[in-house]
Amino acid sequence: MKYALVLLLAYFLGAIPWAFLIAKRTKGIDIRQVGSGNVGFTNALRTIGKGPAFFVLVGDIGKGIAAVLIAKNFGSPTLAVLAGLIVVAGHNFSIFLGFRGGKGAAAGFGALLALVPGVALFAVLVWGIIVAITKYVSLATIIGALTVPIA
Repeated sequence: MKYALVLLLAYFLGAIPWAFLIAKRTKGIDIRQVGSGNVGFTNALRTIGKGPAFFVLVGDIGKGIAAVLIAKNFGSPTLAVLAGLIVVAGHNFSIFLGFRGGKGAAAGFGALLALVPGVALFAVLVWGIIVAITKYVSLATIIGALTVPIA
């Protein structure tokens, strides 16, 4: 029963739509109606600016970290991994936004950072290099994610 509650908490942490909340609060806009319509960091950066988008990023990474750390307190590595997956599912399918959301990259990075910090840091290093070279965040995110199994 405790494990089920931890996973439910992971979902609800993931479902917190930081980009939506911060865009509403700082700019009075529904981020789903501007830019790409995605409820995530990249669309926030493009539509509400660097300052507010920074807080979106911190919130999204933070919820991934929090879900995994809470699960780790129960001593089960499997539970921690499941919490990491479920926090991303909560971000992507938020109950607060009609089961729509972002792509889960920042929340997934936060979960990965709490699970295997070295792998996460390698992936973000690759991500940064790809962004610097190509200027394509989406491409960098895909390539960064692909490095995880080999890191």
